[in-house]
Amino acid sequence: MSGYKTLYHPFAVIKGNKIVFDKKSLPIFGEISGDKKRRLAPGNNGQKSILFVRVVAADGPPTPSLNDISNKAFGTFGATESFRAGMARCSYNQLLMNPASVAFASNGVIEISIPQKAKGNSDNTIWNAAHNILMAKLNVNDMSTVVDHLVYCIPGGTTMIAAAIAFIPGYISWYNNEYCIDPGTVMHELGHNINLSHSSELMGEYSDATCMMGWGGWPNCYNGAKSFQLGWYAPRTQVIDLLTTSVLNPMTFTLIGTTDYQNPRNSASAMVVLKLEAGDRDYYVAFNRKAGITAGTNEYGDQVLITKQNDGGENSRLLAHLSSNNSMLLTTVLIGSSFYDIQITVNSIILNTDPANAVVTITRTLSKVSLSSSPVYGGAGGGDYSGICPTGSFVKSISGWGDGAIGKLMMFCDNGSLLGPFGWGEGAAVEGQDCSSGFSSTSVTSGTYVGKIEPICDSTRFKAIGTAQGGGSGQSATFTCPGTQKLVGVKGRSGLLLDSVSFLCADYVKAASPMYGGGGE
Repeated sequence: MSGYKTLYHPFAVIKGNKIVFDKKSLPIFGEISGDKKRRLAPGNNGQKSILFVRVVAADGPPTPSLNDISNKAFGTFGATESFRAGMARCSYNQLLMNPASVAFASNGVIEISIPQKAKGNSDNTIWNAAHNILMAKLNVNDMSTVVDHLVYCIPGGTTMIAAAIAFIPGYISWYNNEYCIDPGTVMHELGHNINLSHSSELMGEYSDATCMMGWGGWPNCYNGAKSFQLGWYAPRTQVIDLLTTSVLNPMTFTLIGTTDYQNPRNSASAMVVLKLEAGDRDYYVAFNRKAGITAGTNEYGDQVLITKQNDGGENSRLLAHLSSNNSMLLTTVLIGSSFYDIQITVNSIILNTDPANAVVTITRTLSKVSLSSSPVYGGAGGGDYSGICPTGSFVKSISGWGDGAIGKLMMFCDNGSLLGPFGWGEGAAVEGQDCSSGFSSTSVTSGTYVGKIEPICDSTRFKAIGTAQGGGSGQSATFTCPGTQKLVGVKGRSGLLLDSVSFLCADYVKAASPMYGGGGE
C-alpha cells in the first residue's frame, strides 16, 4: 500500500466479474457471480433513495447500531458530518441521497439476521445471504426496483481484507463493520456505483490524495477528471482541443476551486475545470483550493493540479501539482507532419481575494526535435494511440499489465510526464525499473498482437511485460534507436490488447521537470 498522510483503508472495486484490489494487496483478484446484483448506475443527479442494511450474523452484529448508521449516513440524530451532507455539498444539491422508505426500515436502515456466522466466512457469503433474506422479507425479486442504492454493513470477523467493495457501475456496496459509518468511505464506494474509477498518482491504485476516489480526506470532493465526468460544474468547465489549427496563440484562464463554484463574486470567465484534448489523451487542469467543502484535501492544497484520464473507465492519474510561477511541458502532439509542445504555466495563485484563484496560461509551440521510428510490430486491430515525451525528455521507465499478451502499456518520462496507459486489458502488473540514461534498445515479440516487450537499459534487459509470442507465428525483434537517440515515445493500435507498437526515438536535450511547490501568494 502507498503511504500518505491519511491512509483510509484498502478499497476494492468490481470490474466485470472480478474484484480488483490495490496492486500490493492480496489477493489481487477475487471472483463473484450473480447478475441479479448488477445493473446500470442510478445516475449522478436528482433525488436518490439509499437503504442501509445492518447484517446480524449468527455470531453477532456489526459494531455500529441502527441509529449510529442512520446518523452518519443522513445526519438523522444531529451528526454534523454525514455521507448525505458530503455528497450534497459537492454536487451543490444536484445529487441528494435520501433514506429509503421501505417496509421494516427506520430512518433509511433495516436490520437483517442471517443463520451464517461471520467468523471464517467470506464477505460475499454474508452479504449474499442477507440480500436473499431481504428480498424475501420485502417480497421482491429485484432490489433495484425498490431502491437506487443498497449498502450492506457486515460484521467484523469475515475473511474480507478490504474495508469496502462496490459494483462499478451498479447499485450495491458492502462494508467491513464500522467502515459503513465513515462518510468518506461511503462517498468513495457510491462514487463507484455512479461509474467513477479510482484516482491514482503514478502506479498507486488510490494514491491521489486530493480526491475522494483516492485518499482524499474529509471534507473533500473529487479531482478535475472526476468533476468533469460528473458534470456538476458544467457551466464553469471548458474543453480545448489541442490538435485544432486555431489553437496557436497562448490561452490564459482564471481557475477557481470547487468550493467557489457558486460564489457570487466569480467573474463570468472563471473556470472550475479545463479539459485539454490531445487525440487519445485527455488532461484536466483544476485549482485544488484547500478551503470550504474541500478543506480536507490531503495534499497539494492551493496548487494547480494536472490530471490525466482517458475515456473507457480507467483510473485518473495525477501528473503534476504546480505552484505560482511554475510550469511544465505537458506533452508533445502531432498535427499533420509537425510536432508541437504543450506547456502549462501558473502565472499566479492569489489566496487573499474572494474568490481565491489561479491564473494559468497554455501555450502550443512548434517542436524543434526530429523523431525517428521503428517498424510497426503487431497486427492491425484496435484503434490508434500515441504518446511522446515533451521535447528534451526521454522515457525513463516502462510499465504494463498482461497475462501472456500485453493488455496495457504505460511509460514515464524523465521530466515526470506520463504516457498512456495504452490498451485497457487487465493482467499481472509489471512495475518498470528506472533507466537513468534512457532506453536506446527494446526487444519485442509480436504476431497479430504484441505479446511481449523487454526494455533494454544500456546492455541490461529489464523484466519483460507480457509473456506470449503475440498470436499467429510470432516473431521476435530488437530495435535500436539511431545514433545517440533515446526512446521518447510510442504509437500503434490497441483495444483489449496492445495490437501493435512502434517505438519513437529522438536526440536527448535535458528538459525542465514539472515544478512542484507550496501554496500561492
